[in-house]
Amino acid sequence: MKTLTSVPTAGPLRRWRLLSPWAQDGLLGMVFTVAAVVPGLRSGGVVLANLPPRPLDALAVLLVLGQGLPLALRRRAPMMCLTLLSVAFAVYQARGYTSLFTGLGLFVALYSASAHQARHRRLLIVAAVAAYVALAATLHALGSLAPPADYAAFFLALGGSWALGAWVRARAQEETGRRERERQATVLAERARIARELHDVVTHHVTAMVVQADAATYLTASPERVTAALDDIAATGRRALVELRHQLGVLDAAAGQPEPVSSRVPAVGGVHDLVEHAAASGQSVRLIEHGRAGSLSDGVALAVYRVVQESLTNALKHAPSQPVTIALRYEDATVGVEVTSAAPATGALPGPDRLPTGPGRGLTGLRERVLALDGHLQTGPGPDGSFRVCASIPTAAS
Repeated sequence: MKTLTSVPTAGPLRRWRLLSPWAQDGLLGMVFTVAAVVPGLRSGGVVLANLPPRPLDALAVLLVLGQGLPLALRRRAPMMCLTLLSVAFAVYQARGYTSLFTGLGLFVALYSASAHQARHRRLLIVAAVAAYVALAATLHALGSLAPPADYAAFFLALGGSWALGAWVRARAQEETGRRERERQATVLAERARIARELHDVVTHHVTAMVVQADAATYLTASPERVTAALDDIAATGRRALVELRHQLGVLDAAAGQPEPVSSRVPAVGGVHDLVEHAAASGQSVRLIEHGRAGSLSDGVALAVYRVVQESLTNALKHAPSQPVTIALRYEDATVGVEVTSAAPATGALPGPDRLPTGPGRGLTGLRERVLALDGHLQTGPGPDGSFRVCASIPTAAS
């Protein structure tokens, strides 16, 4: 037995929204034109000129078309739409034809001109006011019995249509400006994020390579150790190239397509790999873990990785060959990172002196990264001359 399932059809409002703006305007013009012959609507129009009634003729039919069909241009050419419709309306009123629903199209045309006309807006206002004054004077000269209050009320109604269009235009411009500001803020934030990633990659690996190369100059008496040092430099360079290619791949992503967080995880290794590589570079690194890591989101895992990486880089630059302690504390709601580097020794190798040690963006970038995950970062020297980097990051952060 088959069950027939009825598919709900789209309502009139939804079908209207599916039409293109040009199709909507064309349909609107047809509706205003056809309404002139619908018995229930044809007499619901505008009565401005109190002139002796004149029966409809061929000219009246043309003027009715001129007050309805131009609405098809209300968004593509709003000034032309208003001009054509105003001329037809003025002639129709001056001829004293029977009031029809189509005359209300003047209010739609004036609203559309106010909402969509971008150029010569002040000139359009002046021309519209002058045209209305001329129309009122012409109707009075033709013997219209309408009092001045009627002309004033009709003028205020027309002004209300213009004011409504101006309000809609202002809101649309404000929304466009807001979206543009959001887009620019997104672009700037993404540029800053990529700059932080590139800084972390380049600074860490290049610093390690410089220190390893400088240390190799003191190993000339042992060719095996020189070879091992050169192998370490080559391995560091390859790691740097892999991560740089990863970041360049992010830059090559299609415009407007946000990069998933999962693609931001370092292309090579984790914290344990950082520790092993730092030890191979000559640093004395000790890793202490409290608790179980569990399942960390990609954003949290990347932040922990970058905190450890930047701390090791700073220790390698400012206190080479001195011990570094890394403590990771995994709790139910947070993960804590504490990196403590010993005070620089007085007899340190001279090589790192050639590295830039002025104020940089590493710690600033780390603070921004951790704050973006609702965590906090503290850095500063200890009483014994050591330097500590402490971060606490909620595990629920993405």
